[in-house]
Amino acid sequence: MISSFLDASTASIPLLHRTGAHTERPALVLVHGLFGRLSNFESCLPFLDPEFEVWVPELPIYATYMDFHRVADLAIWLGEWLEQMGIEKAILAGNSLGGQICLEMAHRAPERCSGLLLIGSSGLYDAEFGGGLPRRFDREYIRQKTSEVFYQRPVSEPMIDEINDILANRTLLFRLIQLARSARRDSVRTFLPNIAVPTAVIWGEQDQITPLQVAYEFAEQLPHAYVEVIPECGHVPMLEQPQAFATAVNTYLSRFKTNENH
Repeated sequence: MISSFLDASTASIPLLHRTGAHTERPALVLVHGLFGRLSNFESCLPFLDPEFEVWVPELPIYATYMDFHRVADLAIWLGEWLEQMGIEKAILAGNSLGGQICLEMAHRAPERCSGLLLIGSSGLYDAEFGGGLPRRFDREYIRQKTSEVFYQRPVSEPMIDEINDILANRTLLFRLIQLARSARRDSVRTFLPNIAVPTAVIWGEQDQITPLQVAYEFAEQLPHAYVEVIPECGHVPMLEQPQAFATAVNTYLSRFKTNENH
C-alpha cells in the first residue's frame, strides 16, 4: 500500500498561483487531464473571479521519479499536495482525467472539498483510447487523435511535437496507458450519490471524447449538480472557449459569495 507520494521535490513542482482578494473563501484548484499541462488553464485565468485564490498544479504524470498507475494514486497525491501547500479546503475543478481525480479526492476526503467542477470528466465513459493503441505512433495518428479533442481549433505542430516526445518515452507511455486503463476500469458511478457538495458539470457541446450525454448522467447521479453547456466547443473548454468557460466557472463561484451573506 502506498502511504505517501510526497518527497523533497514535490514542493517545487510546476504550478500557477494567483492570489485572491478574499482569502477566507475556499481556494479554487484547477486540475488538468492525461496529456495536459499548466498551459491548458493559462488563457482562462485572467477571466476568473479575482476574489478567489487560484492554484493550478502540474500533475506529476511526467515525473520519472514518481510511480503512478491508478487514478486513486493521483487523488492521494493531490490530497497530500493540498496539505503541503497549506490549503485546508478547496473547490476542486478537473478536466478529463483531472475531473475523475477530483471526484476520487472528494470521495476519499470530503472534509477537504468545498465544491466540484467537472469539465469533460472521465469516470463514467471515456472514448479516448476506445479504439486501442497502435503498435507505433506517427505524426498523422497523433494529429488525428489530438484534433478530436477540439471542435474547431487547429492542432499546432509544437503541440504534436510535445505529444510525440511523451509517447517516445517508453516509461511515460507505459504509465499513460496504465492511467488510461484505470480511468476506464475504476468507475466513479458507485460513490457519486454520496458526494454532497455543490457541483457544476461544465461541458463542450461537441465533446467527442466524453459526449454531452455523459454530462447529464453525472448530473443525474450527483445530488447537487447542474449542467452548463458551452457551444462550439470540444473536450477542453478552457483552451477552446476560455472566456465562456470562465463565465461558467464564475457563475458557480458566485454561490460562495451568496453563502457568506446568510
